[in-house]
Amino acid sequence: MSEQNQVEHPSKEHFQSEFLPIESIIIGERFRTDYKNIDELCESIREKGLIHYPSVDGQNNLIAGGRRMAALAKLGWKNIPVTRRHFVNATQLRELELEENLQRENLSWQEEVNLKNEILKLKQEIHGTKVQGRGQSGVSQADVAAILGDSPSNFSLDVGLAKAMQTIPELSKCKTKDDARKKMKQLQEQLIVAEMTKRRTSDPKKMKSKTKIADESFVIGDAFANLKNHPEFSYSYINCDPPYGIDLNKTKKGNESTQTVERNYQEWEAEIYLDNCRSLARELRRIAPNSYLTFWFGIQWYRELFNILTEENWIVDPVPGIWYAEGSGQTMQPDLVLGKNYEAFFICRSGKPYLNKKGRSNVFHFKKLDPAKKIHPTEKPVELMIEMLETFSPSGSKVLSPFLGSGVDIMAGLKTDRSVVGFDFNQDVKDRFLIKVDQEFKQD
Repeated sequence: MSEQNQVEHPSKEHFQSEFLPIESIIIGERFRTDYKNIDELCESIREKGLIHYPSVDGQNNLIAGGRRMAALAKLGWKNIPVTRRHFVNATQLRELELEENLQRENLSWQEEVNLKNEILKLKQEIHGTKVQGRGQSGVSQADVAAILGDSPSNFSLDVGLAKAMQTIPELSKCKTKDDARKKMKQLQEQLIVAEMTKRRTSDPKKMKSKTKIADESFVIGDAFANLKNHPEFSYSYINCDPPYGIDLNKTKKGNESTQTVERNYQEWEAEIYLDNCRSLARELRRIAPNSYLTFWFGIQWYRELFNILTEENWIVDPVPGIWYAEGSGQTMQPDLVLGKNYEAFFICRSGKPYLNKKGRSNVFHFKKLDPAKKIHPTEKPVELMIEMLETFSPSGSKVLSPFLGSGVDIMAGLKTDRSVVGFDFNQDVKDRFLIKVDQEFKQD
């Protein structure tokens, strides 16, 4: 470790206790601005005395203890005991303030992220910024996160939020940090969408080729209306993932602390589910005379849906395909019911198509998508969809996805040289999907 990166740990000689007139202590600018429960703290000091002294530096600048100072002033104390800390630089001062407040009365989320950002800035001003691949000198965000006992990812998000609040003050009005992060992401997406819309309308040539393909392939509209007017076409594969008719909002528990999209979406009522599936099976059979079809469904519909697909002239494997979604199972009653870790789909065919991956197992083992990365409540991982495309269709083929949802089928097609088209109602989801495509193919 270089000399400039060595952190000096204070010895006993670096601090001492003494009494000071309360008016001689310089409060200065504090990251905590909202001192809560002052009356309760005053009562505690009356009954038990001042257990922890405020801390000051060599010039009587307050380091830690702003809330106690407010209580002592309210109690009318003229002289107060303090701990004087010597050789405290700006960074150490901010660290002490953060440690003081994290260990006692919680900081507001706004105060916390601002203080973390300030500590990072001061440390990098003193020691320099560590640049990956250029030795070990300087300080990185991960280094500061470790010092503060925070995870690198959470620290990075907090610092990003603090910087965003400097240019978007309305973020600080959000009730919680999670709300602010979601709001920040939405605002960032709106700016990107506005820029992409400008490209599409003013000069389509400025759009990246992959993003342009994705935009044209994601058709806003109703699946049934589009299929009814759809001519017979040479699709090698159809991936049909309609609503399950089981009200997932009630049966599938979500992690609201990490969910970034609303859980409500267009569900099918159970009363119309089978009629809709029959209409789908008929239209898909009409436009795909020689194709594979995977039809996703809730397992409780197995018998009825199997009969419908068979009656509409699809050759159906009675043993469904399975996506084993590694991770914690979904259940609303963990004390009574085991968590569900798989989703099922019928493997159907018309004519005599051939598997691209001959002899593959019917179990597809892929981890769930992190809820924080979802742009649609039922979004599946792109790795799963890539595997399905490569199993049921040859390279260069045309694929149909009547219910696009998040657009992940198109993303998988762009990664595997398949032309995937489909339909969905939600323009907001399409906009988010196009952002994903734009970011995924940055060099395109």
